[in-house]
Amino acid sequence: MFIRRHNVILGVMVLLLVCMAGYLATRYARYDFRGDLPHDLEQRIARAKLGSKIVTTLPARPGDVYGRGLQTPIIMAASRQVPSCFIDPSLIKKTIKVGETEQLVDDKEALCELLFDLARILKLSVGDLNVHLALRKEEYAFAQERSYRQKLAAWREAPDGPKPKKKSTELRFCWIKHELTRAELDALKTWKTDLAKRAKLATKTMADDVGQAYRKTQRNKTRAVGIQYEWRRSYPNGSCGATVLGYLNRNNEPGGGIHSSMANLLLSKDGRMVQYADVKRRAYKVDVKESEMPQDGCNIYLSIDLNIQNTLEKNIARACKKFEAQWGTGVVINPWTGDILAMANVPNYDPNLYNILPREEHHRMLNRAICMPYEPGSIFKPMIAASAVQLGTVNWDTIIDTGNGTYHAPRGGRISDHGARYGKISVRTGVVKSSNILMAIIGGKLGNQTLHSLLGTWGFGQETNICLPGESGGIVRPLDKWDGYSTPRVPIGQEVSTTALQVAMAYGAIANGGLLMQPRLVQKIVDANGKLLLDVPAHPLRRVLSKTVANQTLGVLEEVVQRGTGKNCKVPGYRVFGKTGTAQVAGVGGYLDGAYCGSFVGGAPAENPALICLISIYRPNRRIGYYGGTVAAPAVREVLERSLRYLQIPTQEETSADSQRPHSALDVNAGIRAGARSAGSIPIPSVSPGSERTWGALIPGSEIFPPHGGLTDTHKDAIQ
Repeated sequence: MFIRRHNVILGVMVLLLVCMAGYLATRYARYDFRGDLPHDLEQRIARAKLGSKIVTTLPARPGDVYGRGLQTPIIMAASRQVPSCFIDPSLIKKTIKVGETEQLVDDKEALCELLFDLARILKLSVGDLNVHLALRKEEYAFAQERSYRQKLAAWREAPDGPKPKKKSTELRFCWIKHELTRAELDALKTWKTDLAKRAKLATKTMADDVGQAYRKTQRNKTRAVGIQYEWRRSYPNGSCGATVLGYLNRNNEPGGGIHSSMANLLLSKDGRMVQYADVKRRAYKVDVKESEMPQDGCNIYLSIDLNIQNTLEKNIARACKKFEAQWGTGVVINPWTGDILAMANVPNYDPNLYNILPREEHHRMLNRAICMPYEPGSIFKPMIAASAVQLGTVNWDTIIDTGNGTYHAPRGGRISDHGARYGKISVRTGVVKSSNILMAIIGGKLGNQTLHSLLGTWGFGQETNICLPGESGGIVRPLDKWDGYSTPRVPIGQEVSTTALQVAMAYGAIANGGLLMQPRLVQKIVDANGKLLLDVPAHPLRRVLSKTVANQTLGVLEEVVQRGTGKNCKVPGYRVFGKTGTAQVAGVGGYLDGAYCGSFVGGAPAENPALICLISIYRPNRRIGYYGGTVAAPAVREVLERSLRYLQIPTQEETSADSQRPHSALDVNAGIRAGARSAGSIPIPSVSPGSERTWGALIPGSEIFPPHGGLTDTHKDAIQ
């Protein structure tokens, strides 16, 4: 009896064990223990591929732009993340019965309530929001339909692969407001939280079916509103250097300046995360193959010195205001390296507020130093006179009879010295006194063909390739368009148009011993990980003067400041050199009555130049003043004095007391200075025969250097 009972108990236990084993086998049969995932996951993913995916943009950071300080770089264009609000209107749905079936349709009432809430929180107009959303729906539907038709047409022409399927034209993403304030962001987050709480409480007092529908509607409204962070450009220094920088708009599209010319390096490439989603738009798997990591932009370091830039802008603005000028422009360079230390334009603008600048004020965005050529006037004379000395046509002590202040050039009309009568003077004195007649006679000795070639030698009539958009090469008419009137007028700065940058670089060649330098704005490029991609070297283009003639010309320009027309540019403690220029403004059919452009180019110290500064004031009020020595020279003096002190350039007294003191924190390329000082220390290869443009062939020893440095196509290809 006992044995039978024991067998029954044992049998029941075995049966229970068998049942438990069967249950466990059934329970865990769906799982793959190698990955601890359900066996049907691949099937679910395959079904999801035929359904919907969630694509999330991963914003990338645009590169920064840095300027130069005395010791450390200073950021000029940075990026910051800002929150923006968007909605997915496709999630605002409700279920209705059509016969025996249920269908999802747009819940217009819930969408209207949502727009009212967003308008209240974000301080927007409900009507504007509604119109904006309707337009975006139409645009998206039209774009999807057009894309489908194009793909279908291409498939019909070459039926290669499966026939394209028509995608849904339902809008899934729409921006509501960019750059939310902190208060708006907090209010939006609070609204989403409160909405979920209210829906949960309301369902307790409603019938089951009504409560569930209400709760689902409120949940859809909160899910439909999203916050996404975007990168936005900011300019900590406001309008300082704005025309050099340009700007980036909200769509990361460049607007002029370095942002346009270096867009392929500065701009970032957004990434994306692709996730599989179920019918309730719940993501559960990332598609690694289709997802892309964001690529941040490169950082660019400019030669612009923010302190010198600020000084230049303030002094140009002060001169324009004082003399009621239409506009002013200026450039400061290092003559040894060709570095652009400052490039300013007045009127200016703030790139942080580019989007509120009225259309009629868009001229403020022009970089007039490179895109607005003008007749240079007398600041053009030293280059022609120095070239004539270099060619042996005259020397600085050659005596030329300028008569009684009026000269009738052969087939060239009348030239005057504006009431002055210099009689017989040397070439040196003629440049110091800015005699038009003396320069006209030198032009006659050189001839049109030589003059035309000399202009190209100095870089006039051709772009400087400064890596900024919109640069003009100036205006130098073809030689066959020159006549007898051109011969005496080109040497005095008429019948040609130059940019401020071209003139500044020409004076830099006089200051550094005769080498025309490639202007350098971009010094180096660093990628987002800190790796140096490109270090742009200083580079000479060609020799335009011998060292001897360049030093002699520098001495003549120093006399201009000491006893000539540039007395207003004297700086205590420094030997300053420079030249004034007052040019008439050309218009349709001739020169405009009473319209002038006053300019001054100056540099210091004369014994070892560290800076060249040019300022041009366009169309000042003639009743107040219009001569270059009056409207521009004082501004150049202020820029030179402040900049020399800032750069710790020693005065004459300090130099004599400590001759071993370093010349300048600015002089970062001693090899360029050494090469400019010693003839032959920089190798000068011969010009290849038959080259398209052999500028400089008329000047002994002025062979062209290898192709200029900077951001060439080869450099850009290497970076990419």
